[in-house]
Amino acid sequence: MDGIRTLAYVTDPEQLLFPDGGLELRYKLHNGLLGFTTGLERLAKLTVSANHFRLHGEYPKVSKYSHAVTRLLDAVEDLDISSIPDGPGLAGKYVQAGRPEVPATLVPLLEKYAKGGGRYEYLDSLSGSDVEPGLYRDWIALAGGCEEPDWLGPYLALTSYMPHALYKIAHAAEAQRGWNAEILLQPYIDQFDVPLHPKSVAMALHCFRLARWVTAFLSVISNELFYPSSGVRGKTPTFPYLCEVVDSTLLHSAENYFGFFVLRLDDPTAVREALEGLVEPGDWYDEDDDE
Repeated sequence: MDGIRTLAYVTDPEQLLFPDGGLELRYKLHNGLLGFTTGLERLAKLTVSANHFRLHGEYPKVSKYSHAVTRLLDAVEDLDISSIPDGPGLAGKYVQAGRPEVPATLVPLLEKYAKGGGRYEYLDSLSGSDVEPGLYRDWIALAGGCEEPDWLGPYLALTSYMPHALYKIAHAAEAQRGWNAEILLQPYIDQFDVPLHPKSVAMALHCFRLARWVTAFLSVISNELFYPSSGVRGKTPTFPYLCEVVDSTLLHSAENYFGFFVLRLDDPTAVREALEGLVEPGDWYDEDDDE
């Protein structure tokens, strides 16, 4: 989750007042990719292992996949779960929907990074070799071709007005009660006072959809292991009930995932309504502006 969230905050040079001074912001891409590729790889290996255990009662050797993200995703897609009835709830829905469509070069980029390409590019560039750091450039170029979801605009407007609203609350508390509320609210102000690049958000959501798809397979398999549809109902003591772990985290719509896990807002609609009394009405994002 942290990897996906960090990728959503990768900054585009055009968002910076001084683009040449934004090199330090590129760590978000490396940090986000490290977290996401590591998590996706382990999630896929766990899914392949769980299904093999379901069929054969033993765990396979998944080390053969190494960091080959493409092969791992293909292995998940090829899993034989035909003997399991339609999966429960959202997990079954996402399995049946098939592998999500993502930009053609996204998975190769993820695999290249997982295998070390780009991960150490800055160190390599210091060694005197001809390596030129290009991961950030490749990400921004790939993100530039992504289509932003229709629902994203209002969320971005909400985050842009949140710091302003919190400052107003802090100043009002100081004026009326003499409280230095700004010191208490500063961590929340800082959380939202970071620009979100819509294209990077779209890319991060593509990453989320890949993880959600793998998670759906794991959820269906784990549920079958714990509550087998054929044979005696009972628990498999040697295999944990992973649905409790993965379902609540990744089996969400992209919009709900973005609102809760990326922006960390329990109820974006309620937050918007609360802010309407603090922010000038004319400053709010108008959905009709997109038409």
